[in-house]
Amino acid sequence: MSRGRFTEEEQEILKGSKHVIRVTDKAIYYTNEFKLLFIKEYLGGKKPAQIFQDAGFDLKMLGSKRIERAAARWKESYQSGTLGTRYDLPRDPGKKVSKKAQESSNNDNQRALVECCHMQENMIKDLTAEVKLLRMIRETEETDCQISKEKLCQLIQELSEKEDYRISTLCKAAGIHHGTFYSYRKKMGYNE
Repeated sequence: MSRGRFTEEEQEILKGSKHVIRVTDKAIYYTNEFKLLFIKEYLGGKKPAQIFQDAGFDLKMLGSKRIERAAARWKESYQSGTLGTRYDLPRDPGKKVSKKAQESSNNDNQRALVECCHMQENMIKDLTAEVKLLRMIRETEETDCQISKEKLCQLIQELSEKEDYRISTLCKAAGIHHGTFYSYRKKMGYNE
């Protein structure tokens, strides 16, 4: 099954997936939506094989190498900011693509690129929040030997008041549960 070529039966099965545009005996062409879904779930901590399996693919049919190569390509494209920008219609030499189909593909690519940009902006914002909090913690550690959970909550509160950062991101960076932070807020009388 993971021998590199698909039988006609396997091609028919793969063509039935909503995540596949086209299948040949050697290659699978995935939709931009699946590529973006893959990256989103991968960044969320899922393993590539699990993402493919959750999307309804037969792992034995695809083979581990094919999954690894697709994951590597998509991660590289995501990091370079080009994921979802390739012309994503099935291409047969000599076959003309209608203007309507081209426009539809361009619109899909634009939507996928905008979604990718939003994901990257959120990631940058989360990383910026983590860096700022960790700097605040380091400065506090220079004066205090050990930082209490209450002090961490206080630093998170200060930073969240200055900037619009997600509390869950800040708590994760500080190594405390978000429930601890909200208990601190309640104890200090902050409005929810």
